[in-house]
Amino acid sequence: ARDFVEFPSQLNEHWLSMHDKQVRALAGEISLTVLSSDALTPPGPLPEPPPAPDRPSACLFTSGSTGAPKGVLIADSDLISRARGETDAYGLQPGERILNILPWSFDVGLNQVLSCWTKGCTLVILNSPLPTDIIDAAARFRITGLSAVPAIWTDFLAIDGQFAEPGPRYVTVSGGSLAPEVQKRLVARLGGIRIFKTYGQTETFRSTMARDGDVIDAPESIGRPVDGVRVYIVDEHLYALPTGVEGE
Repeated sequence: ARDFVEFPSQLNEHWLSMHDKQVRALAGEISLTVLSSDALTPPGPLPEPPPAPDRPSACLFTSGSTGAPKGVLIADSDLISRARGETDAYGLQPGERILNILPWSFDVGLNQVLSCWTKGCTLVILNSPLPTDIIDAAARFRITGLSAVPAIWTDFLAIDGQFAEPGPRYVTVSGGSLAPEVQKRLVARLGGIRIFKTYGQTETFRSTMARDGDVIDAPESIGRPVDGVRVYIVDEHLYALPTGVEGE
């Protein structure tokens, strides 16, 4: 595999053991190179391996919001479909730079790794959720896009900082929803930056996405199914329900 991960040496002092373990595990599977911020070469996209649709490729543990954490097996086809769906939705191009602040054991962080890998983007790893560090890294490494959970965006709105121009092209609100009034404030603060809201029910991978217009016009919506996903509303026995009936 080609080198595709950038380790910003200026930020290494902020790393914790979490990223060290993940990087060592990833190094066993692909080639990694430590690059300085002024010595980057866009790697180009990697060829996609032939999928084995039903073969499990990852086990992601849910948050436990339905009672107890559960390990959910994710198949080859789901991983590849999700990576392709993200690159298409966000308009990712080879050589663009994605800021990674979420762990790879969380499906959003994993999606960022796979999207960069398949499209030939650069993954910039920052082990800090602080808004000032995120803003600094976005400017220093000319970040194209980033994903964050609602708590991080709430902290972002609590400070006066703003992304320096030109700033990221897009951001996502993932892993939960902001209150409608908070989401409206985020839209106003980010100005022309595109905002996506991605959502996955506790037992699934990312399954829906609210895009620009939905985020503004329907702030309480979790969006529409992503490409290749079918969504069913079911009762407590997992039987599909007709339109207009509230499900479990």
